[in-house]
Amino acid sequence: MYRRQPALHGRDERAGLSAKTAAAGRGPGDGPDPSLAHIFECRGQHLLLDGATGALVRLAAAAAPAWRDWLTNTPAGGGTARSEGPPGWDEPVAAGLFQPPTYPVDAAVLQGLHSLCLNVAHACDLQCAYCFAAGGAYGGARAALMSPATARQAIDYLLANAPAGRTVNVDFFGGEPLLAWDTVEATVRYAGRRAASRGMGIHFTLTTNGVALTAAQARFCAEHMATVIVSLDGRPATHDRLRRTPDGGGSYQRALAGAGLMWEAFADRPPATAGDKTLSDRPDRPLGSSPVWVRGTYTAHNLDFSRDVTHLAQMGFNQISMEPVSAAAGDAHALRPEHLPALREAYAEVAALVAAGGARLFHYELNQTQPACRPKRYLGCAAGAGYACVNPHGEIYACHQFDGCAEFGQGAVATPAAAYAPCEPLAASHVGAKAACRACWAQLYCGGGCHYAAWRYGGGLTQPHALSCEITRMRLEFALALAAEQRPRLPTKADPAPVPV
Repeated sequence: MYRRQPALHGRDERAGLSAKTAAAGRGPGDGPDPSLAHIFECRGQHLLLDGATGALVRLAAAAAPAWRDWLTNTPAGGGTARSEGPPGWDEPVAAGLFQPPTYPVDAAVLQGLHSLCLNVAHACDLQCAYCFAAGGAYGGARAALMSPATARQAIDYLLANAPAGRTVNVDFFGGEPLLAWDTVEATVRYAGRRAASRGMGIHFTLTTNGVALTAAQARFCAEHMATVIVSLDGRPATHDRLRRTPDGGGSYQRALAGAGLMWEAFADRPPATAGDKTLSDRPDRPLGSSPVWVRGTYTAHNLDFSRDVTHLAQMGFNQISMEPVSAAAGDAHALRPEHLPALREAYAEVAALVAAGGARLFHYELNQTQPACRPKRYLGCAAGAGYACVNPHGEIYACHQFDGCAEFGQGAVATPAAAYAPCEPLAASHVGAKAACRACWAQLYCGGGCHYAAWRYGGGLTQPHALSCEITRMRLEFALALAAEQRPRLPTKADPAPVPV
């Protein structure tokens, strides 16, 4: 059977999205829409992805050219008779691949609020050159830290606006959240009690630069946090180039020590309990068992970021996220189109490291058999549509990157009986509302990309940042190739038919 992801498209009223289709008039026998079918070669495999269903098949090398030629010459919308298709194409079509896509025609989303970023610190003990938050201050005239009282109001706001019985998520962010540690600690205890009294679950995460982390704080995180992200850009020279202290010094050694404290604290956490799938019951903490991730940023200065990933893995941090810098064109750190070949080479080297079991890369983590729900596929991060941020002043914004942008404000937690409502411009900017996304095979893996990047660098909410799209498609090819390798190869047939993976 050809593996497909029915959650990507099709009618599902429980998702809270319209099932009306913007691409009517095609049936399962009409053939693939070439705008959503992607054939590519990666890591020695010829692969075909149907972007409308998420189905991935492996092609015989001899058949790949015929498929590529047919997709290139088939008009958008399909309509070609089966007998005219490439070798073996009727089998995946009969199995339900190449279905026409559907998109929401309104801003309907899952009801209520499910995730809240507590931006507890408009302040930071580093001055990273590429920081989108202007050194952590978010453009404010002075540093601001969230009080425990404001944090309690934010938690009450979240729980009051979340669907009954839902597990909600709270992320402590900044600036540097360790600067508001008293608020973090008090909020975790308060939120835990309040959620339990309502019969709700609550997960906490924390993102930190680690430079001022203490052993006691690390132990608290190991006891209460579902996930912790520590910022490390890789090799000492890479990290210290842009992640500097206010006096201009490097921060690598202190950040490395903080990451080590956090990793050790989670390694000492008691064995997993029933239902806890974030922990391993093995004392040696095998690959993929820790809730601690190291997060780096690559820029124009380290296009060979695979060496930074390798360095982090060699230092013992084998769960890594390496993100492209978010910067305006012309910025010294910004990535440019001419960098793409070097980036592809780096992603290939990281894929080899992952395939050899040397590390996990966050963006190579695909689950082809249990896809994300339709709202996430359509809305990406859900900024302004189920996800919100509260800053130290108690002001609510669509996400942490929009913090301080008045047009994306959503009130304040101190307002009596404050009720959450989606930010309509963002909720309406789903993949179906973006022309570039509707014609892209990767649309339902990225959810339309980052709203902030589109708004600030792409030309508008419905115009994704083109370079970011290229990078996303590039790394997705490697992720899909790795996913295909993880599944056993089926016996080949006499004819060069596709093989499901």
